[in-house]
Amino acid sequence: APSFDDIPKLPSLNYRGIIVNLACYATGIITQINHLDEITQLESTVGMELYPDFNVGDSIQRTKDIRSDCGWVHLIHEDEEVIKKDYDVICNWMKTMFVVR
Repeated sequence: APSFDDIPKLPSLNYRGIIVNLACYATGIITQINHLDEITQLESTVGMELYPDFNVGDSIQRTKDIRSDCGWVHLIHEDEEVIKKDYDVICNWMKTMFVVR
């Protein structure tokens, strides 16, 4: 059986990951929410949440700090370039995620 001394002092990284905080770029009453299905289909997406106060018909304000973001996405992948690509795509989609009146 392996001994305690066989355990590496430092773990090795097999995957990389980041948490993307979703920013809201709109102020008004939500009439449509875009890109949620597309985000879940990205190669490195392993989880996401849009907070309960961000549904069609809800009044929203533009994100001004971390306490006013609208959700999160967890990206994990063995290839750092895949994560960077997906991160950039999500950042672009945030700008058009909410249609408001």
